[in-house]
Amino acid sequence: MLPARPAWLNPLQTQNSLMAQSLVNLGFENWTLNSNRSKIPIILMTVLLRSLHTERYTYLLVTIISYSALFSVSLALVTFLL
Repeated sequence: MLPARPAWLNPLQTQNSLMAQSLVNLGFENWTLNSNRSKIPIILMTVLLRSLHTERYTYLLVTIISYSALFSVSLALVTFLL
């Protein structure tokens, strides 16, 4: 088994930890897949999508969720780059 590489030899690992730290600073640590809090909105979305029988409302809901996720990611990237 090879020894672990130092962090300065692996810039991607350092960049990932900086990105994770900036997400924690933004308050997104509760929205990781490991937390139980993130499962509540996923369950609510699933129930809501199943309860809506028309395609128009489902499309509208998916669009709103997609844009809010895109906004969150872009906010994290802007914070990371600044």
